[in-house]
Amino acid sequence: MSFCLNSELLQSCNDICAGGTERFWLAPADALISVTLDGSEVVTALTMAPAVPGPEGFFYEFEGYQETTGFTETLTGEAPNTSYEQVLNAVFRCRSQEKRNVIEELRSCACGVVVIHLEASGKRFIWGLNSAQVGSIGYGAKLTGNEGTSGVVLGDTNQESITLTARTTAKARELDAAVVIPTT
Repeated sequence: MSFCLNSELLQSCNDICAGGTERFWLAPADALISVTLDGSEVVTALTMAPAVPGPEGFFYEFEGYQETTGFTETLTGEAPNTSYEQVLNAVFRCRSQEKRNVIEELRSCACGVVVIHLEASGKRFIWGLNSAQVGSIGYGAKLTGNEGTSGVVLGDTNQESITLTARTTAKARELDAAVVIPTT
């Protein structure tokens, strides 16, 4: 016989974890071939698409304005039929053609993107993985929201905000500190 719970979760009075997301990296879903997990399901390796026959797979770095980027993971349903909605919101100050073009590229990613985000605590998490990349059922993160605003008066914020959303049967997985994120 096997029980569904075999671990405990205890909080220490000395645990301090700063909030917020410092930056994040995005890769088209087809640029990441697979991930390698250790026994506790921490991601220990990323296998990117090779340069031949198509383009080589990379992650692209994004840095939102200070204290405006955050990640939320929400469980819905009842066991065993549960899923997670994973959402990242980010704000980029000062609207520009460059920001517009990147947002349009994100909008065109029909298969979604894989996201790695760095939390202020120093931990990195990967999500938006599909079932071919890892054992759980999931879909790449997609651009589900964008708002560009000029503001009204001089003191108003001029910015672009984006929302990326993924749905999956597994929580975001921690990315081992030794893993180097392949970037351009």
